Amino acid sequence: MEIDKGRIMTYEHHGQKVYVREDLKGTHWDSCLCAICEDLNLGSDNKCPIADAIYKNCVEFGVVTPIYECPAFKLMKGLEDKFEVADSE
Repeated sequence: MEIDKGRIMTYEHHGQKVYVREDLKGTHWDSCLCAICEDLNLGSDNKCPIADAIYKNCVEFGVVTPIYECPAFKLMKGLEDKFEVADSE
């Protein structure tokens, strides 16, 4: 595995000092399925239980976890023209 060279920085996230590659800071929503999932529903009683559990884990341990694979993913309404969801057989 080849690792890019870069700068590691620190900042406070969820009340904890964390380390992050400077070039990746703040980019997790760019690739996370949750950002385009119909069922995310942040702040709602009807929020996704998978995303909620992962978020609680992130807060507890001070990590960021972009989701690339999810069994419950549903493309957010209105994004059908931007993404193609291809089911494999």
